Amino acid sequence: MAKINPVKVKQDADKLEKAGKLPEAIALFKQVIEDNPRDWNIINKVGDLYKRAKAGEDFTQMARKENDERMFAAEAPLDIAPSSFAIAKVRDALPKLQPGQVSEPIQDGNAYYLVKLEERTPGVVHAFDEQDVQLKIRTELRLEQYRKLREMDFLRLTKGAAIRADEDMAAIALDMAMQKYAQYAAAK
Repeated sequence: MAKINPVKVKQDADKLEKAGKLPEAIALFKQVIEDNPRDWNIINKVGDLYKRAKAGEDFTQMARKENDERMFAAEAPLDIAPSSFAIAKVRDALPKLQPGQVSEPIQDGNAYYLVKLEERTPGVVHAFDEQDVQLKIRTELRLEQYRKLREMDFLRLTKGAAIRADEDMAAIALDMAMQKYAQYAAAK
């Protein structure tokens, strides 16, 4: 049996129903139900969310309330370049959207996505000799150098260290700390 896109079939069935072709619409709905019996509630939910988004409901609030994925339900919208988005079907849909536009439901495996493009911000090229650019480069290089120095220092320290996990030794250290607990607590 060929894999069908239930969201697309549901949209086609809705169009047939509006055109007065009820038997054809029912046949399409039956096909979706037979092929995806557990997905039918999800498909209905995605369709309802799509209709609410198209009707102008606050997309941010919908995403926070209805989203199963915490990353997409965050307070701040995702501020990423479309080309770096990990879900290929969503990444492919983003360039086709205009600011403020909501995508049709996108199915990827067992997941469904609705995407709203809030705004497009064109990339900016800064001159290499600008002070801010130089400062940013210098900061990044320093951070990278410090990271490498910390790694080398850590390796040097752990190379000659005798590291062992021993519950008896941990229990002794805990006992020692607990004996001084009253003093530690009073020092606050």
